[in-house]
Amino acid sequence: QQSQLKPLAPKPYFFTGMPPPRSPPEHRPRWLRRHFRRPLCLLTAVGVGAGDCVPWGRGVGGAERWMFALRPSGAEPGRRRPAPDGDDGAAARGRVSCFGDSHTEGIFGAPWVPDLQRRLARECRNHGRNAWTAESVARCAEAAEPSQDATVLVGTNNVMMELAWRADNQAMISLYKAINGLPSDYRPSAATFSGALRRLLAALPVDRLRGRVAVASLPPLGEAERGPAAEVVAEYNAAIRAVVAEDPRAVYVPFGESLLGTKGEAFDASYGGFSGSIAEMYWHTGRRWLLPGGPSFGTQAAECGRTVVHDKIHLTEVSASKLSDLFVDALESSGVE
Repeated sequence: QQSQLKPLAPKPYFFTGMPPPRSPPEHRPRWLRRHFRRPLCLLTAVGVGAGDCVPWGRGVGGAERWMFALRPSGAEPGRRRPAPDGDDGAAARGRVSCFGDSHTEGIFGAPWVPDLQRRLARECRNHGRNAWTAESVARCAEAAEPSQDATVLVGTNNVMMELAWRADNQAMISLYKAINGLPSDYRPSAATFSGALRRLLAALPVDRLRGRVAVASLPPLGEAERGPAAEVVAEYNAAIRAVVAEDPRAVYVPFGESLLGTKGEAFDASYGGFSGSIAEMYWHTGRRWLLPGGPSFGTQAAECGRTVVHDKIHLTEVSASKLSDLFVDALESSGVE
């Protein structure tokens, strides 16, 4: 009698956490399959914290619980990455190491590191990770392999922490502290960020004689010309310029300044506002990478009435192209002003 019983159908892999029965469709990039290990996190995020551009309507809070669910394995701040075989001083010549947060990682926003590598005809290694503050990027730089030059785009998460502090969004602050290993009494400010940026530049494993470090200013949060987010971003960009002036290897790259002039929504760091932005982040990212022929980040930004940041945080293809242009100029010439 038991032999006649039909076996239970296996549960979908995104409920069990087990690997799918067959590999995902080939249109999904291999690196994306590795990062999106839990499709349920994506679906849940867009459902519980939907923003204006998500079909489920206005945000109800809670999406930030899923913000870092898709973090790649082995992405702990400062964890040393194994060097490939034969990675010696000769191999480091000509290499460019790209340090930063999700802007550099290029998953939740338009990627620019591959374009930089193609245009420079040099190896460009991506050391960007989602949600990292300047403190975490500094620890990553301490453990990175040597390179001739480097690019740095860091500080957006520090800015969002300060905006959350002003908005009394304790959930967002606690989340960032946990992800980045920050002390409980950490107080986000431009002065704190400047100290972390100095440590980062000092830790960069770049050639001391011939190496160059291109440090970009921060893109806007939201697209409003005025408001708390615009003021804090401008304050942090002034801090970046001052720190870069202290380092003879460093070149200031006016990326944020090249994106000024937009008129749109302001960034909201309150609990509900941040939940809406994170929900849009997951929704746009899922459509971009997981759908066959999915819409670009720029197309999705236009649907929301935006041009430079598709979810009020991450770059569109137009913004990423400008960043690549500026970094090429910085690394191939005597500098940019």
